[in-house]
Order: sequence, then structure tokens, then C-alpha cells
Amino acid sequence: MDIVCWNVRGAACTKFRANVMELIHTHRMDILFLCEPRISGQKAMNMVKSLGFSCFEVVDPVGFSGGLWLLWHGDRVKVEVLGTMDQAITACVSWPGQVPWMLTVIYAKPCNCKREKLWNQALLAKIGWRIHNNDQGLWVKMFNDKHLKGQSILNPSLPCRKDGSSTWKGIMYGAQLLRQGMSWRLGRGDNALFWKDH
Repeated sequence: MDIVCWNVRGAACTKFRANVMELIHTHRMDILFLCEPRISGQKAMNMVKSLGFSCFEVVDPVGFSGGLWLLWHGDRVKVEVLGTMDQAITACVSWPGQVPWMLTVIYAKPCNCKREKLWNQALLAKIGWRIHNNDQGLWVKMFNDKHLKGQSILNPSLPCRKDGSSTWKGIMYGAQLLRQGMSWRLGRGDNALFWKDH
């Protein structure tokens, strides 16, 4: 699998499309992440559609800053977008014969305090994701036995005790970030519980 990330610093210039098409032709990537295109709306959608990828997720810039485009070939790789925010897109990536994995692509703003907060949130969400997916690490088993007791970390009614450790509070904050950014898809419906799932 080939992934290319590029800070384009503006997709409105006349050479942008030619440069991206040359990059695509040279590297034949499965996934392309472009940050800071600085265009939005229909202009952004037209440009994204012209790049030849069958699937994409677009996060518009805030004002004239940022913007994220995640593009992929749906016939080669499955990308399920789990959540987006103005500085990041998180997705579950898989392809035949491989174990699915989580991809978070980030455009960190130049402001140090915002960038530090974003990296902390990404780390906490990753920890929550590992617990949610029953990672086999000893620390995950310990947290499951001590705190979760058979419940899902994404359960919104899971209590966060005020006397809990700062580590546990951080993990619960990461789980909250996951819940905010995740969407639930029915799929075939084999595991759907009509009265409980919503």
C-alpha cells in the first residue's frame, strides 16, 4: 500500500492540478492526503473529482487557513472515515488479506498551543481506539479488568470517577473524542440491536 501526504499550500494556482497528476502518475499511490488546499465549496469538489480517485473525504478550510483532502482508490483499499475535525481526519483502513488499522491524517496549525492540544487529543483517542478494539497489550487487559468490567469504552454512560487517576481521566477523554468523531454504520445488520443501538 502506498500513501502520499503533501502540504500543497493552495490548490487554486494553475500549476496545482498538473503537479498533483504528475505525483499520482509517478507514485501510483492508493491513498493521497492533501492538506492546506485553501479552497472550499464547489471549487474544491470540482478539483477533488478531477484527480481520478473514486473516493474522498473533504474538510473545508477555516477562513483562508487549512483544509484537508483524503482521497483513495476504492477498488484497491477500503477506507471508512470514522471522524473529522478542522485539523484531522481519522479512518479505518483495510484491504484484502490484511488486518484493518487506524489512520489519522493531521494538519497541525502553526500556533504551538493549538498544535500541542491536537497531538494530545490524537494520542488519547488512539489509546481509546486500542482499548475499543481489544488490543492484546497487558495494559489494555489491566484497564479492561479494573475499569471497564465488560463494558465498551465507547459506552457514554460509563462513569468517570472524580477520584480516578489522571491516566484514567485522560483515557475517558480520549473515548469521548472517539464517540464525537465516530459514526455507526448498519452494514448487513447482523449485530444490530434495534432498541439499544442509536
